[in-house]
Amino acid sequence: MSKEDDEILEEAKERFKSAEEYYSSEYQRGREDVDFVLGKQWEDADAAKRLQEGRPCLTENRLLSHVHQVINEIRQSRPAINVIPADDKADIKTAKILKGIIRNIENQSGADNVYDTAAWNAITTGYGWIRVNTKYSNDENFDQEIELIRVPDFQSVYLDPNAKMMDGSDAEWGFVFEDMDEDKFEDKYPDASQVSFDDKTNENWCTKDTVRVAEYFYKEYTKKTLYKLADGSVTEEEPAEYIAKRDVQVPVVKWCKLTSKDVLEKTTWESKYIPLIPVYGEEVWQDNRRKSYSLITQAKDPQRRFNYWLTASTEIIALQPKQPYIGVSGQFATNADKWANANNDTFSFLEYDPVQLPDGSWVAQAPQRQSPPMGSPAMFQEMMAAGDGIKSALGMFNPSLGQDATVKSGKAILAQQAQGNNATYHFVDNLQSSIRQVGRVCVDLIPKLMSEPQIVRIIGDDDEKEMVPINQAVVETPEGFAPIQPNQVPTDFFDIDVGKYDVVATVGQSYATKRIETASTLQAILQSAPETFGMFGDIFLKNLDVAEAEVLSERWKKTYPQMADDMNPEAQQLMQAQQAMQAMQAQLAQMDQALQQKREKDQAEIGSEVAKNEAAIAKTQADIKKTEAETIKIMAEIQAAQVAGAGLTPEAVQEILRTIALVEEQSRDTAEAVDLILSHEEQKQAALQPEPNAMLQGENL
Repeated sequence: MSKEDDEILEEAKERFKSAEEYYSSEYQRGREDVDFVLGKQWEDADAAKRLQEGRPCLTENRLLSHVHQVINEIRQSRPAINVIPADDKADIKTAKILKGIIRNIENQSGADNVYDTAAWNAITTGYGWIRVNTKYSNDENFDQEIELIRVPDFQSVYLDPNAKMMDGSDAEWGFVFEDMDEDKFEDKYPDASQVSFDDKTNENWCTKDTVRVAEYFYKEYTKKTLYKLADGSVTEEEPAEYIAKRDVQVPVVKWCKLTSKDVLEKTTWESKYIPLIPVYGEEVWQDNRRKSYSLITQAKDPQRRFNYWLTASTEIIALQPKQPYIGVSGQFATNADKWANANNDTFSFLEYDPVQLPDGSWVAQAPQRQSPPMGSPAMFQEMMAAGDGIKSALGMFNPSLGQDATVKSGKAILAQQAQGNNATYHFVDNLQSSIRQVGRVCVDLIPKLMSEPQIVRIIGDDDEKEMVPINQAVVETPEGFAPIQPNQVPTDFFDIDVGKYDVVATVGQSYATKRIETASTLQAILQSAPETFGMFGDIFLKNLDVAEAEVLSERWKKTYPQMADDMNPEAQQLMQAQQAMQAMQAQLAQMDQALQQKREKDQAEIGSEVAKNEAAIAKTQADIKKTEAETIKIMAEIQAAQVAGAGLTPEAVQEILRTIALVEEQSRDTAEAVDLILSHEEQKQAALQPEPNAMLQGENL
């Protein structure tokens, strides 16, 4: 082993020892808490003693339902990662693509299970973990992809105890352990010693058939100098002139796999963050040391109290001897065996003997059993008080569980449940901080693993999947974005390595829940205003929680094609072209009517001009009819293409628009000619009329 490996191993052992000292008491409490939640609520010595004496040792676990209340609330409104631009070089479209890539990573990794496991461990033990990893996408190339790994055993991770951030982003090192089968270990590392990393026998860590291997992450720092120039730009190369400079420590994360004697593997981790993300429970700092408690830590004593009084009350009632029959001596003589076993066996009837007393009288009254033992009211009160103590310690009372019989309104029940959720919301908030760090690690890794031009799959908020080109010029089509082809003008360039992006995690309803609420809201609108169905019928049908909802929505769009064309730029252009042609036809009709009137008034005088313009109008109308026919044909092709999943070529649309522009120009020329004729006639008629002054002079004469 090299000197460098010796130094790595020595440092790792030293850090492991300090982490073990820190986490041993924390993990011990966590193991006790999760066992307690799952029903191990009596001390081993007390339970063994009671069982040996034949006494009951009862457990009525009232904590597990409270834990499920919190974890299921998280499952219904799991925090979601959102990416937003953080500087002037970033843009919203690229942020949306990064968010879609992260959602695809979550989908492929089964992130719901990863997050739920971390949340369960945090709630029941105080410590949960999320791990981010990279792996080769397949066995055919060197492409790597990001994955999220579930950490079922909360004790299998040690993180730098000096990290202060809730999401562990400032951690300098960390360990994660794996127990490998001895045969598998020998096949993979034939030259390594089969010695576990902790190098000791510990039932919580090792077995005789496995070898514990530790993955060790640690940060090293490289120095670089930044120079600020007069124009405000920053460079790492020393310029001739600059206005400021500063030294920067850049973290580089290293990874290696170890046993106590060997460094098995080592490499550089691509991200600047340690990919071990904690999910803490109820965090408390004491003596500059973090302690993380589970949800039920403070409720264990009330639960023990409840179990004790439940057991004591049951013991008094169930283990007391059954009350005997009381009768006169001699009444049990005939069936003495049956009477002797009356408290143990069930008989259909019991016969007794009448007895004659010394005074000669007879006793014929049947023997009577004594009254049964009564439970202690004080014990029942103690049980009730212990039950209330559990709720008080958890901050979760009957209303938060929907158990308040005095409340009848659904809104009132939800309001009370929300008040109860506030008492445990810090668990949700801690998970939100951790998932935000997952997003930061992914945003840091994605540009490094996806640096080449490629097409990636993204998933939208509505779970719709889309293929998007990145790190290359793209053109927008009705189906989305596509790589640019020869002779095409690019509309965007998605470079995911340019710009700075921030990450937030928001807690809210899932898309499925929002979809149901959308359908309910639109249904309420339709009930009050049915005529609005033509405005949003496709949206209403699409959000229905029924089979073939998408098919219903698409068929509705075919019934209302104007809605189907909303997202089709070519169809919108052709619709505008049709409207322009209709306007031109109306204008030509007006001009034709004006010329007809003129023709009737003075056919001989303007006959030649009218004939000329009639020919122009006829030609324009013919061009309009030709263009209209071509437009109708292309509209039919658009509808056929939409059914077939294709689109209209931009060249065809441009040809239509050029034809329409030509028709518009001809229409304007014709209108100007008609206006010229009309104005000339008006001038001529005005010349034939006598001037007003001349008329007045004639009258005076």
